[in-house]
Amino acid sequence: MASEQTRSDVTYVLAQIEQERDTRQAYIKIQQQLEAYRQRGDAVPSELLHMEKDLALACCSESQGR
Repeated sequence: MASEQTRSDVTYVLAQIEQERDTRQAYIKIQQQLEAYRQRGDAVPSELLHMEKDLALACCSESQGR
């Protein structure tokens, strides 16, 4: 059951991130979700960790005008 809930959570978060037009806001949302997992003591899904890295790279690229 827990894994089904985790998959559902990940799907929901990824859908929210994809709808966000501002990369910085999307990055903030993903960081908040990751922090929520950590505070609960839950394992952070790898999909969210990968998304965080991708968004961090996108934010850096945008800030440098790429």
